[in-house]
Amino acid sequence: MTTDVKPTHRPAEFLAGGFLVVLSLSFALVLGNPGLSGIPILVIALTAIVAALILSQVYAGYLIMVVCCFTFAVVAVTPDRYLNAFDCILLFMFPFALMGTLRRRAQDESRALEVGPGHDRIREATRRFAKAVVIYYSMAAVSIIPVIFRIGTEAALSSALILVRTIEGALLFPLGLWWLRSERRMNQLVGAAVLGGFLLAGVMLTDRLTIGTTRPGMTWILNQPGHLTEDPNQAGLNFVLLMALVFAHHPARPRFWNYLLMPAGITALVLSQSRAGVLAATAFLMLGVRRIRARYILSAVLLLGVGAAVTWLLPPVGIQGPGQHDFGSRIMKTVSMQRGSPEVYSWMLRVYGYITSLKVFLDNWLFGVGFFAAMFVS
Repeated sequence: MTTDVKPTHRPAEFLAGGFLVVLSLSFALVLGNPGLSGIPILVIALTAIVAALILSQVYAGYLIMVVCCFTFAVVAVTPDRYLNAFDCILLFMFPFALMGTLRRRAQDESRALEVGPGHDRIREATRRFAKAVVIYYSMAAVSIIPVIFRIGTEAALSSALILVRTIEGALLFPLGLWWLRSERRMNQLVGAAVLGGFLLAGVMLTDRLTIGTTRPGMTWILNQPGHLTEDPNQAGLNFVLLMALVFAHHPARPRFWNYLLMPAGITALVLSQSRAGVLAATAFLMLGVRRIRARYILSAVLLLGVGAAVTWLLPPVGIQGPGQHDFGSRIMKTVSMQRGSPEVYSWMLRVYGYITSLKVFLDNWLFGVGFFAAMFVS
């Protein structure tokens, strides 16, 4: 790993920032005038393309995508189709990185600095893993073709878009291998993740207090002020990522924000009311904590106190009664299997979904029904 300390592409980063300012002003102009079109829309489109092109050449573009892994900022193109930073930046970044100097420089540094049998095994495992991923996604892409004839073009389009989203997430891995070549960049990566965690709690809290969304989520829809967030379950699962980040980074590089990031994560978990987030956090702690120490118990008590305080301080929302009973009653109804409750219904819906998916697989075990297409035939 190199130890560069001199920033690179600084003029390009400033230029990208300038384009983003113009983009924000144009976007605000359109939001303030819903009927406005023409020149402002054209300015938004051209500015977004230029900004994405510039950001794809600098490390700042990768950091923006890292932030979006925690707070997924999107722009609604249609009522149910969104555009995000991955669609804009990754579209340019990966081809340029693959065929340009970034990949070759990273490989040269790896061969020169990372020598020895251990590094050789890592490189071989990485090569085999990359090959398996390429084969899997190639098969997934081919599986969408029968969907067009068996189910329809709309289902095939939905499956294709989901496949594109999963590939975008997977491409962060090779880009990370090529970009993360210094301690400075690693620290910047952690900083971007921390920013995403704090932004997640802030956006969700704003959604709950200003709009009154019962379960705010991690997807932040920038151009729908009345429908600010979606995906609460994913927001709850992000709490596990934040815990993993603190546990991995704090022992090696203690920082004050580590003590604030955990309360921010627990706030996001409580606001999401995600039972999957609670289960994932419990499993992570059981598998990751080998010895129970006094500071772990103290930290757990403090986090539970923060969660309880957030729950009690939330104002009433919707028809669920006082805010302080929302998450607690949701968990209790699930544990007690209270008959007729929405919590038990959604829990059993998953069980029947698993059974249905197994039946779909048994009926189509050879070629399947297409990538993420079982929902169209169940």
